[in-house]
Amino acid sequence: QEIACRTIPTGNVDMPRVLREGLDGMFQVFAPAIMHGGGDYGIGLMTRLPVKNVRVHHIPDVPEGERVGHFEHRVVIAFQPHTYTRTKALFQDFIRELSKADVVVLAEIYAARERNTVGISSRDLQEQIPGSVYCQTLPQVTECLRQIAQPGDVILTVGAGDIYHAGEALLK
Repeated sequence: QEIACRTIPTGNVDMPRVLREGLDGMFQVFAPAIMHGGGDYGIGLMTRLPVKNVRVHHIPDVPEGERVGHFEHRVVIAFQPHTYTRTKALFQDFIRELSKADVVVLAEIYAARERNTVGISSRDLQEQIPGSVYCQTLPQVTECLRQIAQPGDVILTVGAGDIYHAGEALLK
């Protein structure tokens, strides 16, 4: 599960420790991925089995203008941000990383448990990512992918919500 540790948005609470103390008999592992909001943001794992080793593999920064990865073809990303507060907190990071793809199709934010009290939309990302496309619904994402897909494209559906439905529908 994605989790924050000692960040400003969580009130500097050590969320992994809170979870560990609240679940008797569980082992907890936290693997920080990025520094954010004055603390760490990463992956938390709760398990009944002891964990012997944790390794986090950081993807190196790609110099400006270089291709992402080793793909010879276009990289098309259909991205659905997860929660309004996370989208706002990681807004600049999303712009920086998504701008590295050849084509970006943005689905509306997957609200999960939240209401939009911060006034943000995937349209805000679209306005900052050159050449990106905003789609309000997943069927619109699927139709957009159908229209822009070219032979050899690598199409990735990325997000913690239901964006995978767009990819599944594209294959039908």
